[in-house]
Amino acid sequence: LELDPLAQIVLFRYQKTELHHRLLKRFEKTIPSGLERLCFLPWSSLDDFFSILMQAHVVLDTFHFSGINTAYQVIAAKAPMVTWPSPYMRGRLCYSLYKRIEVMDCVATNQEEYVNIACRLATDPDYRARVCDTIQKNSSILYHNSQEGVQEMIDFFERVKPK
Repeated sequence: LELDPLAQIVLFRYQKTELHHRLLKRFEKTIPSGLERLCFLPWSSLDDFFSILMQAHVVLDTFHFSGINTAYQVIAAKAPMVTWPSPYMRGRLCYSLYKRIEVMDCVATNQEEYVNIACRLATDPDYRARVCDTIQKNSSILYHNSQEGVQEMIDFFERVKPK
């Protein structure tokens, strides 16, 4: 928020809890000057969610716990999602998709780079367009290769099975 004076952060209220209230309380302490640029939307239908994604300049993958469904949806919407992979699988899901489609522009190696990538995507329309075009051009591999993934699993289990 400090680096992009036009930034707005949109979060969704989870439909079954009031956790957004706790998160808002935390934001009141950590970013009091940015609260007017935070927005909590109600949980939405899949169509509405895709509509919102297609308007986003950048989507932020959460550190340490990446959502694979959301990552697939963001890539399908041709939106750039910045990720910072953790050492554990639960924080490497979006990264694995980017690696598969050979789009590493949105992958950070540290906190500063995560922020810088997000700000550049948000504020540089030409750069964002190039990244989105590459995502669009390469993303079909994620959705049209069902046999390849199955064969990779079979090969893996054949290699590691006890003799």
